[in-house]
Amino acid sequence: MHQKLFSWLALAVALSQLFMPATGESYQVSRHNVSEVVDSNELVLLLFYSNRCKYSVQLMPIYESAASQLHSTLGGTGKLALGKVDCDLEPEMESNYDIGKYPTIKIVRNKYVNKKEYRGQRSVEAIVSFALEELLDPIQEFVSLNELNDLNTRKYLVIGHYESNSHDEYMAYRRAASNMKEHCQFHVKFTGGNGPNSLTFQEHLNHTDSLSLYTGNMSSQEELMEWLTMKCIPIVRELTFSNAEELTEEAKLFVILFHNPQDKQSGKDFERVVRAELMDELDNRPTYPS
Repeated sequence: MHQKLFSWLALAVALSQLFMPATGESYQVSRHNVSEVVDSNELVLLLFYSNRCKYSVQLMPIYESAASQLHSTLGGTGKLALGKVDCDLEPEMESNYDIGKYPTIKIVRNKYVNKKEYRGQRSVEAIVSFALEELLDPIQEFVSLNELNDLNTRKYLVIGHYESNSHDEYMAYRRAASNMKEHCQFHVKFTGGNGPNSLTFQEHLNHTDSLSLYTGNMSSQEELMEWLTMKCIPIVRELTFSNAEELTEEAKLFVILFHNPQDKQSGKDFERVVRAELMDELDNRPTYPS
């Protein structure tokens, strides 16, 4: 009897360690509970670390303090979780998430693993600020299209018309938009049921020749992500000081055009050649955790 009771207590302790936050309100994430953590939170930051890495050891108390502050603000809402993965114990997860160095903080938003990782300051304030900013609504509401005429942005536009902000199809749009907000600018008009839900893409508001209507499953985040990835991420991306490290870590070959910014034609000719000769080499598909 006592032996059975001890076994049940041991099992309960093991399960509590598997699914509950560790000290500092961050989750100890493994291949056994990663789906549980990712599925139950809108945004998850995953710190991949090794106890053999001094930089990991230095970051850990900072990360735990940030987790505590964020838990005090958002704990229990399903909005955010901070997790940590011991790569010495989880080599499979390290491989699945394509970890090339320690420590690395991956961003998982609505089950989608963002290619861009956290590269901000390694301070409590910076991590907290980043997480809260990432949770801001990625979609701007408008009443009339005239409101969009004064936009000063280089981003492409995605414009949705939805019945309400509680509609399942709008929630799928919002989840997809949160993962693509760095590449496109998202807008919505709520119609109150006057007309079907719709979603369009435009390179520029007044260039109707670039207008494209989404014809896929309006309720599928995966299909929306695939469509937005094709539309919002240019075939030829500008290489800058701020994104160079991110692009090189994709571990793909580079074909680079060096040109005068005033020379617009060279850029168009370059893109035309890429479309004609290199499309099979490109892979911008979204990545989902397993």
